[in-house]
Amino acid sequence: MFQRRYPYEFEGGHIKGAVNIYTCDDIIRELLEAQANKQAGDSKDKRENVLIFHCEFSSERGPFLFLRREDRAGNEYPCLHYPEVYLLHGGYSEFFKTHGNLCEPRSYRAMQDPAHTTELKHFRAKSKSWAPGYHKKQTIRSLTRLQY
Repeated sequence: MFQRRYPYEFEGGHIKGAVNIYTCDDIIRELLEAQANKQAGDSKDKRENVLIFHCEFSSERGPFLFLRREDRAGNEYPCLHYPEVYLLHGGYSEFFKTHGNLCEPRSYRAMQDPAHTTELKHFRAKSKSWAPGYHKKQTIRSLTRLQY
């Protein structure tokens, strides 16, 4: 279970056992590189991994599309590292309403929590630089067109 919420949201309540990843680099490090290292070590554990992603409402920040694109870029379908990737319907918001006993701490901190506006602004500003391909686009934009 992977949660894509900002750290202050995660600390304010999350599904027990969930791992918080909120940047594309985190996804690559935690999932794609880890899987490649596991295969390189010829691990005896051949079980398939089922991944479940969510954000607050599973509508804005769920990173499963990025993972799917990266997995398919490095592998030929149907031989993917992660053939089963799901998005939790309704996100943490709905899950907490119906299964709060499976959350720790047993609370819910919204992304728009007024006590965390400074952190929200910080993470929203950083979101563009964390997006896939951002640095590549910035590098291309900074190149000077040669005239010959």
